[in-house]
Amino acid sequence: MFYFFETMSFVNIILNILVFLLIAVVLRKQIYFLYIWQWKEYRVDKFLDLVKSGKFSRVFLDFFTICRLLGLFILFLGAIFHPIFSYFDYLFIILICVLELGYFAKQIFARKVLVPKYTYKLFSLGVISVLLNLILLIGLVSFIAKFYKYDFQILIIFLILTIAQPLITFASILIITPFDIYLKCLLLKKAREYRLSLDKLKVVGISGSYGKSSTKEILYSLLEREMKVEKTFKNHNSTLAVARKILSLDNSVDMFISEIGAYREGDGIDQCKFSLPNISIITGLNNQHFALFGGKNEIIRAESESLQFLKKGNFAIINWDSLWCREIKIPVGIKLIKYGFSEGTDFKASIVNMDLAGTSFNIIWNNNTYFFKTNLTSQGSIQNILAGIATSVCLGLNIEDLSKKVEKLNLPDATLNISKKEFGFIIDDTYNANLDGVLNALNLLNLYKGKKVLFLDDLAELGDEAKITHEQIANKIVEVNLDLVVLTGSNFLDVVQTHLRINRFPEEKVLVSSSDSASIYELLTKLKSQKVAILYEGYLSRNFL
Repeated sequence: MFYFFETMSFVNIILNILVFLLIAVVLRKQIYFLYIWQWKEYRVDKFLDLVKSGKFSRVFLDFFTICRLLGLFILFLGAIFHPIFSYFDYLFIILICVLELGYFAKQIFARKVLVPKYTYKLFSLGVISVLLNLILLIGLVSFIAKFYKYDFQILIIFLILTIAQPLITFASILIITPFDIYLKCLLLKKAREYRLSLDKLKVVGISGSYGKSSTKEILYSLLEREMKVEKTFKNHNSTLAVARKILSLDNSVDMFISEIGAYREGDGIDQCKFSLPNISIITGLNNQHFALFGGKNEIIRAESESLQFLKKGNFAIINWDSLWCREIKIPVGIKLIKYGFSEGTDFKASIVNMDLAGTSFNIIWNNNTYFFKTNLTSQGSIQNILAGIATSVCLGLNIEDLSKKVEKLNLPDATLNISKKEFGFIIDDTYNANLDGVLNALNLLNLYKGKKVLFLDDLAELGDEAKITHEQIANKIVEVNLDLVVLTGSNFLDVVQTHLRINRFPEEKVLVSSSDSASIYELLTKLKSQKVAILYEGYLSRNFL
């Protein structure tokens, strides 16, 4: 196969360089697609949603891949007609490989490279991917050698390998899946048996389309001095993550607060089978992950699956401001506790004063009014505090004793974190990825009296709901009357821009991050001299934060 290494002609030297560059590209693409699968939690449904989305071209057909496809086509022409076609192609392929690897190196130095986190599963997938690449390499050598005897046949083979990495990674996932399912079943069985052995442990399961992590952190802060409390780590709410956390608990733990992550019906059941919640909190429902669930009714059923595991007399604590939550079917014997700003709730809040520095509000419970202050702000944050207070009271805490704790609450990173700066305020909401969260953040930004700027990423996994959801966001942008909107996403760029134009929002106030970087810098510099609040909304906005 490598007979051309024996001579050192100019062409052979070029071939040697090309082979090594292409091997490096194969490894780079393998790492990238392992990251993509890990990001999508190795779920085929989430991966297929990515394939269907507007991100397809960026993930699977980026500039470098298209150039390598062009190079492969030219090589085939050389194989059919005359190798002189391919010799000119060598330099082109070298240039593309050098540019691609140079871009990769730049990402590494800028600490923006997308690399998966090391796990045993990732290691296994990496080994299988390498083996599949070797098998494909041997097969291609045997096949192509029957037709072409030119030196560049090895380049055709390695170019095919660089392009085939998405399929190689997918095949690795399919191979490991049966073993993965078996090990998962063993782990979940072990977690259930261990959970049953923890006699005094109580579990609070938190589900919903938004607000789960914030509610978890708030509840933890309210309870931690009253009892020994454990919680799921950050936003790690998958079934396996929760199972491993339960296995790390011991008999000294009184309370475990668990987020219930769900993307389809049955996910909540899988988790609750071993976590066995005693209290269920549902923070609110909307169309987040609509494409994965399949519809509104599926979302309502999936996000309320934890209620099936409550015993008679247990509490279901539900955000009654969320209209979809009002359609949840409450099992017989379960005590429903409604919270929110709406009439008819058991824990009803009303805002006394709210600005970017904090909020003061009243809670009406059992016909009594209680005054609270907090450094958190926005209606969504107060809803999450209400969930925490309602749960604490159901667990026997005195509501009046919670006021000092509420005053010192903090939110998880990148969830409406407000920083005061010389020029005004920065609001980091880059973890947010749902409609209610974006509208809530824009309502908060609207409280500011000075200039207002929004960096906005697309919302993902919305399926048929995507267009109308981004139109609703555009309507809110017009209502808030922002001074600058920077669109950092690309999938629904046209939807937002068109809807803003229809509503006569000034076009000069709308910039696109990929093409207007100089204008963004110039306008931001100008606005900062006049006092400004800047809201960073969604994952890609982090690049500007």
